[in-house]
Amino acid sequence: MPEAFRVVFSDAAQNDLITTTRYIDDPATRERYISNIIERTRQIGRYPLAFAERTMPSGRRYRAVTYKSHIFFYRVDQVAEVMYVVRIFHGAQDYGPEM
Repeated sequence: MPEAFRVVFSDAAQNDLITTTRYIDDPATRERYISNIIERTRQIGRYPLAFAERTMPSGRRYRAVTYKSHIFFYRVDQVAEVMYVVRIFHGAQDYGPEM
């Protein structure tokens, strides 16, 4: 198994994770859901180039992955072997203007 890239969450992604899961009433369920999203990013860190890049309206290029009702955008630094999670949105959000 290849060595996983280090996963780094931007401040915006950390904030997104909190605000987009705020609707989950049960604190234990919310924490478990957040933990699952974090674990999913670690899994992707093993093969971060497996997902296609998307060009956003801003012209920036990100890779995107969904987890249940959320989508997260990330970029990869192959030299440093780091996967940067840039933003996390609920699938119903209009994230285009943010990206």
